[in-house]
This record gives sequence, C-alpha cells and structure tokens, in this order.
Amino acid sequence: MFERSHIIKLTVVLYKVSNFFPVNEPIKCAIREKANEILANLILAEKGKNSSLKAVNEIEVLLAYLQIAKAQKWAKEQDVVALEEKYNGLKNLLEESFKNKKAAVEVSLGSIRTKAEKDQEVVLGKKRLNDIVDLLKKRDEIQVKDLKEVFPNLSKRTLRRDFEYLLSRGVVERVGDNNTTVYKLKNR
Repeated sequence: MFERSHIIKLTVVLYKVSNFFPVNEPIKCAIREKANEILANLILAEKGKNSSLKAVNEIEVLLAYLQIAKAQKWAKEQDVVALEEKYNGLKNLLEESFKNKKAAVEVSLGSIRTKAEKDQEVVLGKKRLNDIVDLLKKRDEIQVKDLKEVFPNLSKRTLRRDFEYLLSRGVVERVGDNNTTVYKLKNR
C-alpha cells in the first residue's frame, strides 16, 4: 500500500517546513504531533492493525493545519502546497484501500473468521444436520418454523440452507410451497 520510508521522509519534510513557523506558535507542535500520529497509525496498519481509518482522520486535521500555515504565510507556499498534495495523495490511497477491504469483507464474510472458527462451524453444522435427520425420523414432516423452536439461536435462512443441503444430497424431499412447505425423509 505504501512504503514506510516514504512516510518517514514525508514526516521529516513536514518537520523541516514547520521549522519556519513562529517559535511559540501552537500549530507548530500540533502539526508535528499529527504527522507523528499519522506515521504511527500507518506503521500499525502495515502490521495488520486496523489503523488506516484513524490515519485518514488524522490527515484531515493535518491538512486543516497546513491551510492555516499557508494563509499565515509561515513558510513558502510551494512547500506547504507540496505537503498538502503528498498528504492528500496518501489520504486518497488509504481511502481507496479501505473501500477495497470493506468490499472484500462484504463479498466474503468468511475471510474474517479464523480457521478454528470455520472448523467449529463445520462440526456444528454436521451435528445440526444429523439432529435434523433424527427429528425427521421421529416425526413425519417438519417445517422451518418447527426447527426454529429447536434451534432458537439460528436464523430461518440458515435452517433453510440446511434443508437445501439435505435436499441436494437426496436425504429429504420438499412438499408444498411458501408457508405450507414441509420437509420429509425421502425414504419414508
């Protein structure tokens, strides 16, 4: 996404430009602190921590400080403009990266689960399918709403997917449609 050395150099340049600000000017310290926070958040983001969005917010504040410095003519305008361009470019890069990550998470929620969680879901899913088949052996037919009472923590959608899986394997058959849909063991 970015090179650490590039961000460090950008921070150093900001320090050099801010040297021209008045000695006791509070923005001089504030702008350096923001640059340091951005650097820290980007290093954390590089290590997989969720700090990219925080860095974007910090850049917004830093850009506002740079606008004040430019209006006050505390440094050469071209230097401040160059810093604004670099930080805006970095902000755009982070926002684009954040959008891409968000889209990837929305497309595949499974990508944020650990392998252990996925394995546990498979075990629980198999157990649940066996429980459904056992219930069908005891009863003639079952509706999704009946299973919702047995598995109150699961959504109806998950239970319907379980039935779809059992249908695809030829274990159950579906009779009726909409609210009258019932499922029966196929070999009964």
